[in-house]
Amino acid sequence: GAGYTAILYQLILIGIILKTGQSCGRRIAFLICLCYMSASFFAAYPFQLALVMETVYNLLIFAVLTVGSSYVHVLVRRQMDNEQQMKELERENDRKDQMVLTDALTGLYNYRAYKEKIESVPQYALLVIDIDRFKKLNDTYGHGFGNKVLVKLGMIIRQSIRTGDMAFRYGGEEFVLLLPGANGTLGHKIAERLRQQVEASSFSHGKQEVPVTISIGISVKNPGTDSQTVFEQADSALYKAKQAGRNNVQWFAQELEMVCRL
Repeated sequence: GAGYTAILYQLILIGIILKTGQSCGRRIAFLICLCYMSASFFAAYPFQLALVMETVYNLLIFAVLTVGSSYVHVLVRRQMDNEQQMKELERENDRKDQMVLTDALTGLYNYRAYKEKIESVPQYALLVIDIDRFKKLNDTYGHGFGNKVLVKLGMIIRQSIRTGDMAFRYGGEEFVLLLPGANGTLGHKIAERLRQQVEASSFSHGKQEVPVTISIGISVKNPGTDSQTVFEQADSALYKAKQAGRNNVQWFAQELEMVCRL
């Protein structure tokens, strides 16, 4: 009957306007009303006043639905745009935060990130890494070559650590690896693997191959030891690695004594 036909057309009208928007709303409403009037004409033939009034009533409903659906579409679109802007703003803020905590040259975390993240890890092995005779490399081959060494070392470090480990360019030619949950044995294994990879890597200046090595000091965060003390212990172990001829890995003395006792 004409009543069910009107309901069908009203639902179609709402659905189409919500999808297409206000720009096409008037044309769609006109076409649907024209279809409905044609259907009503045949349903009301010969003309009856009640059916004519019903048709007029439904045409008014169509007009209200057209305006209402267009308004709802505008609200939905506006909400979607606002959500998209919020997501873009969040991504931009995340990008800026990442830039603040990232070393521009190597792509690793920087010193500021180290200070922020170190206190949130309860137990870890700490590796302090230094490029051997880096000043001499800069003086001999130039700072451009020195920067290439830093970039390549950063890449080697990223490829050598586990998921969840954190790598930092602490400053100059010094790097720090934070290995959450690792003990001294695992820290030494990772450090030795990293040292061997750097030693085996090719560093070129023009056609000349330049040997580059690193020295590493290791310490472990134990209960009751603050992060600054752990760093100082690893830095002390690094100094011993330098004294031992460079291109080697040293543990902090207390850690080494404890392992020997075990």
